Amino acid sequence: MKKTFALLVGLSFGFLSLPAFAAGLEGHDTEQPIDIVADELKVDQDKKLAIFEGAVEVTQGDLKFLTETLRVYYETDGSSENPKIARLDATGRVRLESPGESAEGNWAVYDVKSKTVTIVGDVWLKRENSEIRGERLEIDLVSGVTKFDGQALDEDGRVSGRFDLPDDTK
Repeated sequence: MKKTFALLVGLSFGFLSLPAFAAGLEGHDTEQPIDIVADELKVDQDKKLAIFEGAVEVTQGDLKFLTETLRVYYETDGSSENPKIARLDATGRVRLESPGESAEGNWAVYDVKSKTVTIVGDVWLKRENSEIRGERLEIDLVSGVTKFDGQALDEDGRVSGRFDLPDDTK
């Protein structure tokens, strides 16, 4: 049975206050331009597909993706002069970085239309000294809600996490 763990911004359980993992991503301005840098680019106009390869860096405001191969699916409004990105598929080990968090997994999809990022395969999300591991991570860039599905590496298929406790000595 697949188990899901949803981490909401500012969620707390009594004495244990979970870090707001998505705080740096909540309200991310998804309307900012997407900049892509890579060693190589191949474009297939018929399929409306651009493939970036080699040390790929994708930046949108404070959000950054690092990967080896990126497939960019785009749409046009009838003219090829103004294509709009619909989806980014990153393969090879992928890293997502924002000001307060970082996440890593085997592949990822940034669905530009739904404003969500999904990272799959031996995923971890880290903020400061706290970390959550799972098999699938989905982040809503508008609300900041972060959802994890169970970890395939764990026989029980469960999500695991380690959280810093609040420092009451201050």
